[in-house]
Amino acid sequence: MTEKIVPIRTYATVFVALLVLLVASVVAAQFELGPWNTAIALGISVAKAVLILLFFMHFLYSSPLTRVVAVAALLWMGIGAVLTFGDYLTRDWTTVRWTEYDERVLDRPGAISYPPRNQEAREATK
Repeated sequence: MTEKIVPIRTYATVFVALLVLLVASVVAAQFELGPWNTAIALGISVAKAVLILLFFMHFLYSSPLTRVVAVAALLWMGIGAVLTFGDYLTRDWTTVRWTEYDERVLDRPGAISYPPRNQEAREATK
C-alpha cells in the first residue's frame, strides 16, 4: 500500500491557519454579538475541525470507503441532533404550574419566594 507523502509546507500552512482560527475564536468571544455569538463560534470550530480532519487525519487522501463511513457517521449524528433539538423545542419550559404543594413549600419559614407567590403577580407572569 502506497501512502501519499504530504509536504511539511502543507502541515505548516494548516498549523498557521489553525492558530489564526484560534485567535479569531478568542477575539470573537470578547465581543457581545447577541444571537450571532453561537453561530460565529460554531462556524470557527467547524472550520478548525474540517482542517484537522482533512489534513492531520489524512481524510483528504483516504480511500473512498473511509469517506463513505465518515459521511454516514456525520449523517447519523445530524439525525440525532435534529431529533434532540426537536424534542427540546417542543417542550413547554415556560409554564409555571401552581399546586397546593408549591404553596405549602413556599409558605415555609425561610423559603425563597421565587416565582411570585401572590395571585396578582402570577397573573402578570401569564
